[in-house]
Amino acid sequence: MQCGLIKIRKFLKNSLIYISLILCISCSEKQEMKQIISKIDGIEYANDIQQINVRAITRFIIEDKTNNIINSMRVSVSDSLISKDSIWRQNYFIAFSKSVHLFSNKDIEKASYGLFDYFLHYPKEYLVSLDTLDTDISDIFLKMIHLQINNQLRYEGITLISIINLSSSYCKFCNNTELSLLHKYISLAEKYINND
Repeated sequence: MQCGLIKIRKFLKNSLIYISLILCISCSEKQEMKQIISKIDGIEYANDIQQINVRAITRFIIEDKTNNIINSMRVSVSDSLISKDSIWRQNYFIAFSKSVHLFSNKDIEKASYGLFDYFLHYPKEYLVSLDTLDTDISDIFLKMIHLQINNQLRYEGITLISIINLSSSYCKFCNNTELSLLHKYISLAEKYINND
């Protein structure tokens, strides 16, 4: 009887060892077969990377981690400039201002809609933020506002006075000096001459 138990124990022990070996080998074979592809087709990559949300794009731009950020993603930040969240609105402005010098004329035109909305709805914040920018960047912003003012005057039948009145109505806590600066900026943008 003991001889039979010993044989069963040996059999079970050997079986357990063989099963363990088989599992280890099969697991290691699966891991070896798994391959990470490091190169992706450019179009597919651009489509995949565009799935990142605007907040993530903004963070990447602010933190200068822009290796994978393409211009269309940078342009998309302009649509968020009118966010109700004042902290994120400021972050969007910083990221946008860090990007705008990379824009083509087509990108500038696309992004000008978002910047113009921001200017109209948050004029005091725009002017204060504009004052912190380099002259080259503020000139690009002026050009963008100019594009939208001209679009409004030419194609929408809006008058310059209407634009001034609308932006002034959103400048609730502006004093007379700030309102005067706002009006002068709108007039300057309307008369902007492109020297490109």
